[in-house]
Amino acid sequence: SDSYLRDTAPVITSTPANTNVMVSSEYNYQADAVGPSITWSLAAGAPAGMTIDPSTGMLHWMPAPGQEGPASATVIASNSLGQDTQALSIDVTGIIDSCADDPSVLGATYLITQPISPAGGGTCLVIGADGITIDGQGFEIRGDNSGFDFGIDLNGKSNLDIRNTEIKQYTAGIISF
Repeated sequence: SDSYLRDTAPVITSTPANTNVMVSSEYNYQADAVGPSITWSLAAGAPAGMTIDPSTGMLHWMPAPGQEGPASATVIASNSLGQDTQALSIDVTGIIDSCADDPSVLGATYLITQPISPAGGGTCLVIGADGITIDGQGFEIRGDNSGFDFGIDLNGKSNLDIRNTEIKQYTAGIISF
């Protein structure tokens, strides 16, 4: 078997255990392969900020706000005899911890991480794309009954899923124009 390993292109043997990450949280994946003298790299088109250590195969990424939703990358293991590739698909969940965090990435999921209220009154969240899911995780969106304002303005967007939250003290909890 030693001669087999000395005379072959790499074969990736690892599989990511986790394919979900929250914005501003670390995502790590230790890629592994059999074969001699392996160099690791990422194919063009990997998300901004994603890196892989060329000698160890440790992939690291901390998605930034605006990178919510599905992300993909291709890991490459190569040596002088050839290469193997592995496609990765990672779901990035957005965070809403204030009314300034308007969800705006098509098809992304956002989690409310604490009770939120607009400073000085007004509408709290304005949806910026279709297909968004907002999970309130039991936290409320609270207005101040200050006038013509809304908890969430759907902004004409569609295919939205808003769940696990209470919207209180607004002219209307959810509005769509």
